[in-house]
Amino acid sequence: IYQLELLLVISTHEMSRSRTSRQTRPRNWFWRLGEDKPQSLSEDIHKFSQWMSPTKEEEDMRERVKKYYTQCICEFLGSSSRPVVFGSSATGLFSPLSDVDIVVLDAPAYDTDLLFSLAQHFERNSNVLDKSIRVISEARVPLIKFIDKESNLNIDICFGQHATVRTT
Repeated sequence: IYQLELLLVISTHEMSRSRTSRQTRPRNWFWRLGEDKPQSLSEDIHKFSQWMSPTKEEEDMRERVKKYYTQCICEFLGSSSRPVVFGSSATGLFSPLSDVDIVVLDAPAYDTDLLFSLAQHFERNSNVLDKSIRVISEARVPLIKFIDKESNLNIDICFGQHATVRTT
């Protein structure tokens, strides 16, 4: 039952996101789909680990996306701004479905006007997927959420949250 539930959760999540980066993986994206049952739990864990590990293409794409959006932020806010990638993308522990989290350290944490201005800049001048950009200004940590057009990666940007870098 657990395996069936896991399959349903992952397949529903995967279909809703339709990542282009997943096209580099085998068509049967579920690590056991179409294969014989594993001989042992360790074999099953090993296959799952291989499936979850990013490919070289996925790592390169993620690096290009991180570099592109940190440069866009510097262009908009000035070269003295300090955008920093944090979370699983910074540590290299990301899964194929993980987003890219960026914090701008030298910007005021709760400046929603600046968030909206940066969101408009991204809509006009970047690879943001049409109509995917959202500013969540009422959250405890206000942020910009959008999807990169080329990679289909979700990007989250917040301001002034120094603890995010320390905890990563």
